Amino acid sequence: TSLRANIFGGEAPLSGIAGYYDYTGAPIEFKSRKTSFTCEHLDSWSKVFPLVNYVSEIYKAACPDEWEKQNGVIPDVVRIHGSPFSTLTLNQRFRTAKHTDSGDFDDGFGVLAVLEGNYEGLHLGMPDFGVCFRMMAGDVLLFNTHHFHCDTELEGSRHLWDRLTCVFYYRAMLGEPVSYNNYERRLEEAVAEGKSVRFDYIERKPNGVNLNRPAQVFAPLTTPFSICLSLNKLASQRHIFRPLQGLWSNKAAKVS
Repeated sequence: TSLRANIFGGEAPLSGIAGYYDYTGAPIEFKSRKTSFTCEHLDSWSKVFPLVNYVSEIYKAACPDEWEKQNGVIPDVVRIHGSPFSTLTLNQRFRTAKHTDSGDFDDGFGVLAVLEGNYEGLHLGMPDFGVCFRMMAGDVLLFNTHHFHCDTELEGSRHLWDRLTCVFYYRAMLGEPVSYNNYERRLEEAVAEGKSVRFDYIERKPNGVNLNRPAQVFAPLTTPFSICLSLNKLASQRHIFRPLQGLWSNKAAKVS
């Protein structure tokens, strides 16, 4: 979120994930599991279920084919209260730049809900189609998040405003074999230790083809992370350049 601050006048947004996440690439031992936020709020986690069910019913009624595909592949062990969603992303006071989503289920839709807010502007725009959606508190939008989308400018005061949004989706990596391996291993360990378990076995489901495509807004070699990484590599390999620098100095001396 610190890098996102540059998108909106230097103010870092409040952003977090709930439900389940794969943590692929993260240097942690336990992957494909409940998020830290969910584990820390287990007593109140069930309070979000009515909202999840409500949004799921809207999804099913508006886009039954996509709902059915997503509902049929999501592993039951990471399903939020019987819905086709594994993960929730919440953003507060956040204006998004032009981007595409990655990591969610290719054959489904992302579902965006505005939970509360006091603001003007910040319409959800899809530049490739030349349309904007005026979303206010209580609105729900279903769309293919693999198309470019962004928020328009905030209208009015940049200080006296607030908005809380939630994105409901299925994180496709949670249905890949590596994640199923983690579920089965943890189930076996829990049973061996005599712990209470929700499932007697883990049903493996076909997950379809998910490209998990990255956003194409910036070329990979021009991101701040890759630039810093390249500079660090050069600094760590400076011994390679010292002989070349000496060779160049000798040639320069001969020319002079």
